[in-house]
Amino acid sequence: MYGAGSMALVHHCGVDNVSKNNIVHRTATNIEDHEYPIEIVWSGCEKEGGKFQNYSNFNNLYLMDNATELSFYRNHHRFDDESSHFYQNLFWSPSESDKDLKMFPSGLDWSEWMETGIDTDSIWADPKLEDPSTGRYVLGNDSPALGLGIQQIQLDNFGIMKGVTLFYNQN
Repeated sequence: MYGAGSMALVHHCGVDNVSKNNIVHRTATNIEDHEYPIEIVWSGCEKEGGKFQNYSNFNNLYLMDNATELSFYRNHHRFDDESSHFYQNLFWSPSESDKDLKMFPSGLDWSEWMETGIDTDSIWADPKLEDPSTGRYVLGNDSPALGLGIQQIQLDNFGIMKGVTLFYNQN
């Protein structure tokens, strides 16, 4: 996922929601008049809403060309160890100082976020992608993502395919 928009992965209440094996790429270029394309990465249930929330977020790759003004959360959304299960994700920005930005839930930086225990076994490392600037999200053989269980998807066989009937034909 990359491009313009406010939120990348939305879990708006409910049970057993899963985000798995996604690549979220926040580009550093201006797309559709958005200075920094993806503004918020995760969205969940409101803290005071009283609705049930349970979701898992794992084996995802978060690539940030630019983390300026990026947030992984909304202040009024709930991220806790009872309803939010984050694990084995890979985060990366070419700027090492981005780890110090308060972009994670509750205004935490990378180290503080990891200390909460809400996100376990995730890492901050170069994913060794072939050429993400041109949309080539191929994991290198030495990518640390593979050790987390992140799987390479085929980049040429998704979307609407030729010759596939999309609607039920009653005849």
